[in-house]
Amino acid sequence: MADHGDHDDLLAGFLEQFGAIFEQSKQGVYVFLDDEHAACNDVLAKWQGYKTPKEWAKAARGDFLKLVEPASRHALVQMYQTALKEAIGGQVPVTWLHKDGKTKVKTDTILVPIDAAGHRFALHFISPA
Repeated sequence: MADHGDHDDLLAGFLEQFGAIFEQSKQGVYVFLDDEHAACNDVLAKWQGYKTPKEWAKAARGDFLKLVEPASRHALVQMYQTALKEAIGGQVPVTWLHKDGKTKVKTDTILVPIDAAGHRFALHFISPA
């Protein structure tokens, strides 16, 4: 298994710096660093049926896209890659899968690239569609 200690520190530092956004937003919010490092706020965790953001992050670990309905995955990944490579934000409809695996949560997802600690992150804001 790869050493992700530096990514643990990057994510913790990001959450410390931008934690107020996660706590205060009425939208679902998440940040994605890699398949092992993602975090969300209470709003998004609850929409998807998770009790806490930590439970959501544990479910996302290893394959973040399993939280996304298959038909939405390509558009979300494409927007993410564009944001990181070209520093361009965007918006795309994304259908998320509920923890039960059956219920679908249709949303509008806004992605904003943010540089922090010398690394580019993708900060996402989610609203019900």
